[in-house]
Parts: sequence; structure tokens; C-alpha cells
Amino acid sequence: MTKLTVVLSYFIFLLGILSACFSQETLPDGCPPDCRKVDFTGVNLEQINLQEADLWQADLSGANLREANLGKSDLSGANFSNAEMYKADLKAANLTGANLNQANLEQTNLYGVDLRGADLRGANLVGADLSKANLQIAEIDATTQLDNKWRLVWEIINQSQNTPPSRDLWKADLSGANLNGVVLLDTDLRQANLSRVDLGKASLVRVNLYGADLREANLSQTDFASVNLNEANLMNVDFTEANLSRADLNGANLAGANLSGTNLNQAKYNEFTIWPEGFKPEEAGAVLSE
Repeated sequence: MTKLTVVLSYFIFLLGILSACFSQETLPDGCPPDCRKVDFTGVNLEQINLQEADLWQADLSGANLREANLGKSDLSGANFSNAEMYKADLKAANLTGANLNQANLEQTNLYGVDLRGADLRGANLVGADLSKANLQIAEIDATTQLDNKWRLVWEIINQSQNTPPSRDLWKADLSGANLNGVVLLDTDLRQANLSRVDLGKASLVRVNLYGADLREANLSQTDFASVNLNEANLMNVDFTEANLSRADLNGANLAGANLSGTNLNQAKYNEFTIWPEGFKPEEAGAVLSE
């Protein structure tokens, strides 16, 4: 290694330290946790820890938030337009009504984030984890860069609930999606991956879930009346107070499922159906298929 290379490496190292120090110095007194309406326009906040901070209506437009920790923070109404947020951690953050127009959210952790009403037009979310994220009325357009899986989830969530379109989602991957309260009509979900999905309080009308993978899904208070769940994987599913009346459970695997308050009246099952240990389907109103 030449002397010049050593000098340059040391110089770059010093710049990194100075950059981190500068980021800390820009924080006003009391921030965090109270960073409400703070102006961070264009500020370098790379790798900063603002976990659980209150950044309500803060201005972070053009800010550098690469690999920053904003988990569980209140970011509602905040302005992140044109912000650099590559690999930032926003797990379980509140981003309702936030402006993320043209922001770079590539490979960002958005697990469980509330994005209701957020502006995602022109944003780059390629590789971002949107598992359990709430995308209701979030603004997405043709310029939004989004993995196909999450664009599909967004379309399903924001479709008309009065007259939802029929869909062919055969073998679709919707694992981990937040579909709480959706209405699905005449939808083909055969062999779809719905593991860990949240379909609580959803209404499924003439939906085909033959062979679908619903392991560890939240299906509490969901209406599955007359739905085809033949050979579906329902292991460790939460069916609390769900309606499974007249559903087809032939060959389905319900091992470990929570059936507290579940309506199984006239649900069909056969010798290949696997029930939770000790559960007696006939006492719950289910009917053995001949």
C-alpha cells in the first residue's frame, strides 16, 4: 500500500467521523424524542438513531437518512420528499399522511408501517419489506418503483369495496401482506402463498383457496362461508370468531389452529382433514364427508 493510499484512507475515515458529528450537532435541544416540526432539510443524518422519536410534520426533504433507525417513530405528516433512505429501518413507524414523493426507500425495512394516505408517487421502494404494512389510500402511480408483490397488495387493498373485481391470483405470493378488512369476490387463490397474511375481518365471497398456504395467518372474524379450503395449509392459523360455515375443509391441515368461537356449522371435512389436538369437529357442527 502506497503512502498516498494510506493518507487518502485516513482522510476518508476522518470525513466519516466529522459527518457523524455534524449530524448529531444539527439536532435541536430535546430532539430526540421531541422533534416535532423540526427542519432537517438537506441535513446529513446517515445512520442516526431516532427510534421512537416524535417527528410529526418534520421537514426532512432532501435529507440523507441512509441506514438510519426510525423504528416505531411518529412520522405522520412529515416531509421526506427527495430524501435518501436506502436501507433505513422504519419498522412499525407511523407514516400516515407523510410525503415520500421521489424518496429513495430501496431495501428499506417498512415492516408493520402505517402508510395510510402517504404520498409514494415517484418513490423507489424496490426491495423494501412491506410485510404487515398498511397501504390503504396510499398514493402510488406509474412512476412509483415497487416490487410486483406489493403493488398487487396495494391494488387489492385499494380496490372498490362496493364492487370488488374478480381476480385470478393462482399461485400468487401475498405472504405477510396486511389485507385486514378487504372484500374478495370471485377470486382464484388456488395454491397461493398467504402465509402470515393478515386477513382479519375480511369478507371472502366465492373465493377458491384450494391448496393455499395460510400458515400462521390472522383470520380472526373473517367470513369464509362456503369458501373452498380443500387441502389448504391452515397450520397455526388464528380463526378466532371466524365464519367457516359450509366451508370445504376436506384434506385441510388445521394443526395448531385457534378455533375459539369459530362457526363450523355444516363445514365439510373428511378422513384426511387434520384438526388441532383434542378438537372434536362433529361437536362444533362440522359434517364428515362420505
